Amino acid sequence: MATIADILTCIETFAPVSMKEPWDNVGLNCGHPGKEVSTILVSLDPSHEVCLEAKEVGAQLLLTHHSLIWKPGFITDATPWGRDVLFLIENGIACVNAHTNLDECPGGVNDELARILGLQNVSVIQPRGVDSNGQEWGLLHMGEVEPQSLEDFLPFVKSVLGTPVLRYADGGKPVHRVAVGGGACGTEFMDAVNAGCDTFVTAGTTSSRAILFDRDQHIVAVAQREFTQIYPKAGWVEHNPLEIYSSIYSVMMEAITQADVSPREIAAVGITNQRETTIVWDKTTGRPIYNAIVWQCRRTADICDDLNRRGLSDYIRDTTGLLPDAYFSATKIKWILDNVEGAREKAERGELLFGTVDSWLVWKLTDGKEHVTDYTNASRTMLYNIHDLCWDERLLRELDIPASMLPTVKNSSEVYGTCNIQGVAVPIAGIAGDQQAALFGQTCFEAGDAKNTYGTGCFLLMNTGDRAVTSRHGLVTTIAVGLDGKVQYALEGSIFVGGAVIQWLRDELHFIREARDAEYFATKVPDTGGVYLVPAFAGLGAPHWDMYARGALVGLTRGTRPEHIIRAAQESIAYQTFDLVDAMEKDVGFSLNSLRVDGGASRDRFLMQFQADVLGRSVHRPAIRETTALGAAYLAGLAVGLWKDTTQLKSLWKEDTVYDSQMDDATRDRLIRGWRKAVGRSLDWEEHE
Repeated sequence: MATIADILTCIETFAPVSMKEPWDNVGLNCGHPGKEVSTILVSLDPSHEVCLEAKEVGAQLLLTHHSLIWKPGFITDATPWGRDVLFLIENGIACVNAHTNLDECPGGVNDELARILGLQNVSVIQPRGVDSNGQEWGLLHMGEVEPQSLEDFLPFVKSVLGTPVLRYADGGKPVHRVAVGGGACGTEFMDAVNAGCDTFVTAGTTSSRAILFDRDQHIVAVAQREFTQIYPKAGWVEHNPLEIYSSIYSVMMEAITQADVSPREIAAVGITNQRETTIVWDKTTGRPIYNAIVWQCRRTADICDDLNRRGLSDYIRDTTGLLPDAYFSATKIKWILDNVEGAREKAERGELLFGTVDSWLVWKLTDGKEHVTDYTNASRTMLYNIHDLCWDERLLRELDIPASMLPTVKNSSEVYGTCNIQGVAVPIAGIAGDQQAALFGQTCFEAGDAKNTYGTGCFLLMNTGDRAVTSRHGLVTTIAVGLDGKVQYALEGSIFVGGAVIQWLRDELHFIREARDAEYFATKVPDTGGVYLVPAFAGLGAPHWDMYARGALVGLTRGTRPEHIIRAAQESIAYQTFDLVDAMEKDVGFSLNSLRVDGGASRDRFLMQFQADVLGRSVHRPAIRETTALGAAYLAGLAVGLWKDTTQLKSLWKEDTVYDSQMDDATRDRLIRGWRKAVGRSLDWEEHE
């Protein structure tokens, strides 16, 4: 396999100086004998359609150019090209693009070479130069140009992308995972490649992130990296635990490099994680015995049905605060032990360990020295007694899970161990499940404080103080935080499909090109035209808890347009949140005055206003919307004395926007009645196994 440097040299040698030569030949020449490249994408345009397929097969090279003239600040959503670049960034795809004139290049995509680009790091470079006639050009522009120095090139990229994205490796290390657009390469770019230049920009939606905060809550650096989504069967969702760890470690290093700080300046590491996701690994080899089974996975629904038939549902609710559901970790552990060859025997010999993602990461980051979790994550396993604060022996027996597999449960804020960051031992000092971390990051420290996180799913939590409120309306009781050996509790409602319904519009229906487009199209119609979308793609969570519900699109007429369906998808997120708030208020016996919001979809102004309207409550969005990461930072900082106490943290919280309800009661009641009818159509749809 040729190195990228070889490939670039090959392009420089064979690519035509004239723009008249078909681009097919460029791709063919790259694959000539002695310079083999297994998969190349030759395309005139990094189009959305090409991008959509880009994850399926890895290519070593993407050859592309675009007709639009480059202008400063082009990486925005203001132009079709800018949207394509953002799409590439968000999906972890590398593309270096030349600015050329499409009309002068009659070539096309070579069908035999056209494959899909699937890269783990992102490279987007569009440097700018001026030729002797004053014409702007891209550094990879084909033809006679006046070279631009590499010294000028580096700060230019930094100014466009907002972060230093280039770094040099030792000894002319070849650059892998780079895509190059245009034909003949500019001299300065070849110099950069031969010097070992590699480029990184944040990627992806389902990913690992590292965020570096300072004492004043300023975000100093952010790094992000996607990991693979695995779907072995319908309704099954998995991740590769080793890929999760490698992505975490890489983004930690990248964030430190971006910020240009010494590891000695890092006070502590905090971890927040997707909670119920289940990993089982060999404690001697450190190798997972199976992929991580993700919280969304529904494969253990039949085990939950069996628990209900055996009369355990009340015991589970009273002991763990949860309901028997495939969502939680316990049945996932049982499935692995029952279905992976030799797993049960190894577990009974004490050779296997279980952990949610936080536990796995701490174990890996401490080189296997610490097998721990915190109260919040333990409370989501369906194995933990949230009142006595211990693993429940009866549930372990009922599910045939050896206690030796389980981690030690600790506070959400304390030093668990240290991780080696470039030779420096940095304390790992905060752990919380993602939703509890967001509750803490929103400074919801008092009973009655509530927040909703709008992510792939939506999660509404209300702090109930030292009182564990048992829900009679389909919510779960969970531990909000553990500090100094004491815990606070929360009521929680989980929506399986929140922001994911917008991804569905984009990726499956192709109604929109980017998630952010949903807000634009939703405002192009005055209402949904009577259309309701119930996104029960993986069943319904709280307050219905119907594993057999499936998605429903109702109220269609001959006049229904894509904009109506897009708006109905947006509104479905707010309606599901209304259901949670309604159930929560019935459980606690009083009404919420307001709701704090965070997560990616909280940026959507249409959604936030409709949320306030349908709730009849004000919605408060914080200035710092990375509240999950901020909560983990708060917990870690408290443990090492960076902040004094929660009172100090409360004083730091700042508000960005308040959305007040503008909908009259009659309209609200009519819309909610329609929503409840639509939900009724989706319930108990799937055949029971």
